[in-house]
Amino acid sequence: MKKRYIIIFICIIAYGLAMYYFIGKDNIRREKFYSTILVDNNAVWQYRKKKWVNINHYSDLQKLNWEKFKIYSKEKENVKNYYIWLDDRWYFFNEKKEALQFSGEFIGVSSNYDMHISFPHEMKIENDTYVNQVLKENGLEERDFTVENTFSFDIDHDNIEENFYIISNAFTDLPVENIFSIVFMEKDEFIYPIYTDIDQNRGFNGCRPYVSAMLDIEDDGIYELILSCGEYSVDKIQTMLYQYKNGKFSVIISN
Repeated sequence: MKKRYIIIFICIIAYGLAMYYFIGKDNIRREKFYSTILVDNNAVWQYRKKKWVNINHYSDLQKLNWEKFKIYSKEKENVKNYYIWLDDRWYFFNEKKEALQFSGEFIGVSSNYDMHISFPHEMKIENDTYVNQVLKENGLEERDFTVENTFSFDIDHDNIEENFYIISNAFTDLPVENIFSIVFMEKDEFIYPIYTDIDQNRGFNGCRPYVSAMLDIEDDGIYELILSCGEYSVDKIQTMLYQYKNGKFSVIISN
């Protein structure tokens, strides 16, 4: 009997060590993750101990001046390390702190770990099967899109690319009843809503959505999604970070 208890005790210890090695050790490592993320000139987010903070006060933003960031750009494939400085927007400087010419959208990252970032390649939607389904589910008949894009990306690390759809009729010149912007993912013929904004047409209301970037924030193979939405005649673009967890998308921080 005593020998049996010893064996059970050893098994419990072995199980605990195994769980620590495969789960606990990795969680402890991620607890130490720290990053500051610039989303173009629209948002600055800080991530520490698995918590998010929106940095939006000018005095706090200025504390980032002369810090070095990795700058990722849609227009440029290579990643550059630049010093940053805030004035009317973010400016970039080389190692000699000489001002650099920079244009186009960017993601800036300063972190104590490697963060994987990808820019999706959007294309025009050719197969509108799922688009028609979503329009019907939302009681929409308008099809005069001003945005009609799609891209594929493996967001959940299962080696199968999911399909993302972005549709909108915001800022249309036609006399439509409803203005809408809808973003969703299709996986295994099932639709996962991401962003849905439907409103009565009041002129130039609504916003045009687009996916800024895909980021693996926690280095776990599961990507987060930055969705931006530009309103008419408004300089500040609405920027949201979405997490895909348990089969649902939710906003974890926005500007």
